[in-house]
Amino acid sequence: MKKIIFLFGLLFFSIHQEMNSQSYFIRRICFDDLLLNPVLDPGRIPVGCEMIDCCPGCPGPIDWKRFEVELIWDNEIFSSAQFKVNVNESILARLKSQGFEMNQQVLNIKKGKSNVTGFDAEPDQVPTISPIINIDKEQLKKMKEKLMAEDKSGDVSITFSIIQKIDGKIISIKDFNYWIYLCGFNPPGLVDRVRLLNNDGGDVSLIMLDSRLSTGCRDDEERNAASQSNLPANHLLRNGCNEEIIVFSRDDRMSIRQNPGWSNLIGDLRTVDLLPMYVVRLNVWIMQGPFATTRTRATNDINRANQLYNTQRCGVQFVTTFHDATNDPQTNGLLDADCGSRTQFINNIGFVANTLNIYYLDDPNARGWECSNPPGNIILISSFADNESLAHEIGHAFSLGHTNNINVDGITGNDFPATNLMITGGTGRNSITEGQCFRCNLNPTSSLNAYGIRTGATRTCTDTDLTGPCLPQELNR
Repeated sequence: MKKIIFLFGLLFFSIHQEMNSQSYFIRRICFDDLLLNPVLDPGRIPVGCEMIDCCPGCPGPIDWKRFEVELIWDNEIFSSAQFKVNVNESILARLKSQGFEMNQQVLNIKKGKSNVTGFDAEPDQVPTISPIINIDKEQLKKMKEKLMAEDKSGDVSITFSIIQKIDGKIISIKDFNYWIYLCGFNPPGLVDRVRLLNNDGGDVSLIMLDSRLSTGCRDDEERNAASQSNLPANHLLRNGCNEEIIVFSRDDRMSIRQNPGWSNLIGDLRTVDLLPMYVVRLNVWIMQGPFATTRTRATNDINRANQLYNTQRCGVQFVTTFHDATNDPQTNGLLDADCGSRTQFINNIGFVANTLNIYYLDDPNARGWECSNPPGNIILISSFADNESLAHEIGHAFSLGHTNNINVDGITGNDFPATNLMITGGTGRNSITEGQCFRCNLNPTSSLNAYGIRTGATRTCTDTDLTGPCLPQELNR
């Protein structure tokens, strides 16, 4: 089955809220009908949203002049696209000034990517756009002939998605699904689907779903896919059930799409746009000399941390600045100090706000320490630390606790293997669970959130929280 995607996005300025979605349009069309009238016209779409929907409780109106419409369409089946815009004369003049081809209130869009900025809200007129997608009949005929030759039960899926963002953060996605099938045959059986966009690593990602099925609320449904997962059951209107899609993928940050808005109709498609990994800045203060030798060891530790947090799908990467403190006059008195000297490290050696500050010492009475909580936490690494000690202490900075004696399933024995990164005193630690990555990303006490590296919604999940808004910490797929 061939898949074709058309995507255009709406971005606007406001204040963050949880992302929501609904399926605007699900329609089946046979090839011959579309060849007779090769146009897809889903109707008028409001630009933006009402204040009560996109910014409940916000003071003042949305700054519409910072509103941006991003239009992206580029596929062999599409010959041209137009957008009817229902706006006032000042906006029409602004669109023309941006170089767009206008025919009264019809905006002609070229293939590729176009940006339209500056919308003014009016009390009696909500800005709307009406996409009109013209289909290339020759390409459509070729698709039909190919399906007839290969598989008469085949079909083509065309998906339109409207993505709305606040300051670059997705808060709403509205999907339009068209299925094109061979006339004279029964339309193909539809299924609900989750599609991943921009999977940089191309790996088989872990998809976790909370939703409502015919059997009731379902938490932590697991699926695996590199690009698209066809779901075995129809996902329904939430009716009080928790509803979200979480994706763990290498080379991408953990993505969470809250309230995706499944309908009771089968055939819903929900997309999740995978974004680049979060960049966590490290300032490493080399106190134990010689500088070059310790720096090499620290570099190996950081490389190991990058490997673990990426391959275990936590979605973070580390960028480092090294500082030579081997000749600092305050260094000798702190080479064997522990967290009790935290203030002296900050004031006498150095400290960079909103980064993880790491001090390589001699003997602070442990392989490593993570001192205090964000935003003032620091990390101490001893001369006898192993290659995973730094990654372990970073885990504490990301809100993770020790996993040596955690038992939440009632079965005798620890829920975590001896190779888990957060086992204290362990060796050969080479695993981080997706449940731990979930906490690294969402706990408000994680440095990712405390330092503003991640700016999405947070939730507090303890080590032993199992259900509801929290994935089990021992979840490992």
